[in-house]
Amino acid sequence: MPGLPGSLDEAQLTASAEVTANNRRLMVEFTPASYRGDLPLSTTARLPDAPATARLLAAVRRRARRPPRHVPAPTAR
Repeated sequence: MPGLPGSLDEAQLTASAEVTANNRRLMVEFTPASYRGDLPLSTTARLPDAPATARLLAAVRRRARRPPRHVPAPTAR
């Protein structure tokens, strides 16, 4: 079946392993910068003061006030 590891040739398996290793490295080493600007928000609510919109805006505002959360690096197996 195409796409399963058993159907990949050696070059495809090597490329897949390299991409996986790079993704793991990025996950451990990359720390995004803080964003301090406006963020556009679009909604499908019919009214600007709809309850769902108010809840979403409240959640976004709460999240924006929190300090960044540290995510520990994965441990080797």
